[in-house]
Amino acid sequence: MWNIFLTKDVGPCYLDAVFDLNQNGFQLWTLLFEYGGLTVPISFLITTSVTTTLLSDWLTEIAGADSDLPKKTIYVNTMQAYDFVGSVLPEWDIRYSKYYIVQELRELVLRGDHDAYNEDIVREVQRINADFLPAFMALRRVKAIPVKMNYVFSKTDEWLPKSKPELALFNHSSDALSRWRYLLWMTMLGRPSTTRIDLVLYYLHAVLMPGIESAYCKNQDHSLALVPFNMDAMEYGGSPLHESVRELRKRSLDGSLVCLSEDRELGQKAIVDTDLQVCYCEKFLQNKMCSHLVFCMPSAIHHPALPRLLQEIPRA
Repeated sequence: MWNIFLTKDVGPCYLDAVFDLNQNGFQLWTLLFEYGGLTVPISFLITTSVTTTLLSDWLTEIAGADSDLPKKTIYVNTMQAYDFVGSVLPEWDIRYSKYYIVQELRELVLRGDHDAYNEDIVREVQRINADFLPAFMALRRVKAIPVKMNYVFSKTDEWLPKSKPELALFNHSSDALSRWRYLLWMTMLGRPSTTRIDLVLYYLHAVLMPGIESAYCKNQDHSLALVPFNMDAMEYGGSPLHESVRELRKRSLDGSLVCLSEDRELGQKAIVDTDLQVCYCEKFLQNKMCSHLVFCMPSAIHHPALPRLLQEIPRA
C-alpha cells in the first residue's frame, strides 16, 4: 500500500488525531489515504506529549522514507498544522478538513449549552455537513460563534474552497475522516477498558491492519471515484423516507401535535406528538418507532444505542 501511495494518483491524504491527553494520557496520530473506498493508514504516531517539533520530526521521517515522494494534497486537522506541515512538505497542497469544522460546531451548539442558541442556529448547524457553504455563511453572522471559534472563522481565506473541484474534495474530507474514525472506533470496541498504549498498538497492528489488508486483497476494483460515508445518517437517522410517507401532507394541530394525511379525505391519517416523540399508529404501538415519527422529526430520531456509542469516539 505504501508503494501504491508513492506511484499512483490516489487523491488526497489526511492527518488525524484521536484520544485525549487528559483522559487517556496519549494521542494517536494517523496519516492515511483512501483507495477504492478503502481507508489505508500509512503511519501511526502514538505520543504522550504533543509538540509541533515532534510532529514535524514524524512527518520528516515519512518524507525521507522515499526520495520519490510525490506531491500530494493533504487535509490537516488543525490550523496550526498549516505551518509545520508546510515546512516539512513544502510542495504539498495543505488544506483544512471539513470534518473538524463540522464537529467543532456541533460540539459547541448541539452538544453544548442548547439554551444559548435559537432554533435557526441549531438548524444551520444540523445541516452544515450536507449544505456547508450556505450554513457556514449564516453562522458567521452569529456573534457568539466566531468569537468562540476565532481560530477557524478568522482564517477563512486560507481554507475556504475557491472552486467547485476544491469544494468537492473539501466535502469528501468529512466523509473520509468519518470513515476512518468509525473504522478505528469499531476496531477498538473490543479493547479492555484501559488506557495502556501497548493494547492500542496491539489492536492497530494485529486487528485493524490485517483487516485492511484482507479487504484490499478481496476487492480488486480500486476505482478512484470518491465513495461517500454518511455519518449524519447514522448519527441523526437521516435515511431516505419510506414510500408510505413520502407523499403525505403535514398539518400542524394544537401545540406539538402534527397530523399526517393523504390528499384523499378518507385516506391514511396519523397523529404525531413531537414533544413526547410518539405516534398514535399501530406500528408505533408495536415497535416504538414508525415512519411517521421519522418523517416529522428527522433530526431527533436515533438508533437507540448508536448516538451514545458515537459520543465515545475519541476526539482530538
